[in-house]
Amino acid sequence: MTEPEHYDYGRAERMIMKAFGEKLSRGEHVVIGEEDSRLYFGKSIERAWCGVVDLDKGSVPSKDSPTVLRHMAQRGFSCRIKEPKNSMKYVELWFPKKRIQEEKR
Repeated sequence: MTEPEHYDYGRAERMIMKAFGEKLSRGEHVVIGEEDSRLYFGKSIERAWCGVVDLDKGSVPSKDSPTVLRHMAQRGFSCRIKEPKNSMKYVELWFPKKRIQEEKR
């Protein structure tokens, strides 16, 4: 099976909300490892650029932000992609405090 050219962010958002929506609404962070990234994003994060967009700290995703981070932030998630030494990459997602407060209303 060939790797798709693009990530499917709509699918990612739907699947993440289905699997982790309650946890995210409680302010918890969710980690999706490289091995599960195809399931959520439709494509592996193996080649994704590392970085962070923390909406609580005023980060604004721009055209210069790494693709996964930018698109997930545009969907209301704070996001970090890391690659620890001698390990596989992972995506860490969480809701900004403002979004959690809005969802409680």
